[in-house]
Amino acid sequence: MQVIPVDLYESLEELDPKIKAVILKLIKYWGEIVKRDDFLELKKTVEKLADSVEKLAEVQKKTEYEVRALAEAQRKTEERLNELAEAQRKTEERLNELVEAQR
Repeated sequence: MQVIPVDLYESLEELDPKIKAVILKLIKYWGEIVKRDDFLELKKTVEKLADSVEKLAEVQKKTEYEVRALAEAQRKTEERLNELAEAQRKTEERLNELVEAQR
């Protein structure tokens, strides 16, 4: 329960018990209400969170671009490797032909 100043409590003691009970409930209720400072702090936190989400989205976008670039580089590397393997196979074929011709 909310702390009640002594002079207010003494004034409450002079009231009808039903009225006193209602006032005490109101004091308790007001003590549980979000205060303006609490709201402003929450607002700042939400703004920071929104900024973080925006930055994260930008980083995600860059990462996706880089992943696509890496995938393309990987594809080109595999293509070039296949070309090199084919050139190696042809070189070996030609070498075998030369060895056969030399015999």
